[in-house]
Amino acid sequence: MEENPANAPLILLVEDDQEVLGFNERKLLRRGCNVITAQTLGIARSLLTVHRPDLIVLDVMLPDGNGFEFCSQMRQTSDVPVLFLTGKTDVRDKVEGLSDGGDYYLTKPYDYDEFAAVVDSLLRRSARAEKSRSLVSKGPLTLDIMSSRAFMHNTDLLLSPKEFALLHFFVLHEGQVLSFDLIFETIWHMPLAGNLAALQRAVSKLRNKLQNVGAIVDIQIHRGSGYEFILNG
Repeated sequence: MEENPANAPLILLVEDDQEVLGFNERKLLRRGCNVITAQTLGIARSLLTVHRPDLIVLDVMLPDGNGFEFCSQMRQTSDVPVLFLTGKTDVRDKVEGLSDGGDYYLTKPYDYDEFAAVVDSLLRRSARAEKSRSLVSKGPLTLDIMSSRAFMHNTDLLLSPKEFALLHFFVLHEGQVLSFDLIFETIWHMPLAGNLAALQRAVSKLRNKLQNVGAIVDIQIHRGSGYEFILNG
């Protein structure tokens, strides 16, 4: 199956039933969405450290925990829409799920047309929220997420798409040592393998473009470990 465009909505499916997971993944891909999947909450947490989905479709009873508790914890740092898709049919369960931060609750077995309509509605809500926070500022640096443009002291840095994605990732994790593998897999969507030189060239070009407009930036390399991004002005 062909991949959808990189800017298509990203949906995280958290479901331990392989049949349900596969069916929903295929259907959503055909609807033009990008999909990442997890069969445990542990895997879901790992995916959320490197991806920012537009919607999470979340089962409740999972091998390593409860989806309600996971949603409640996630709400401390994220407002991504959550659709509970579960076999728990008691009204009290529905109330608990919505009280813990869920946006909609469907019980299995479910009608796919209703599922698709709910997904579309929650994605529209997510898109409106994303548009309202499309600017990320850090001192004199401003990132326009919608247009993939970056400005330092109001000067356009004229970044390539990969350079913008790299800068955005660095800004979101400023002061953290990010491994080479994590950076490359997040930006290039493939294993680092023998591509360390390509990553180093991209970081060097980004550093030069920042410094050319007067940014006091430090992209430190930690030998054998990764990069740390620090912007002082």
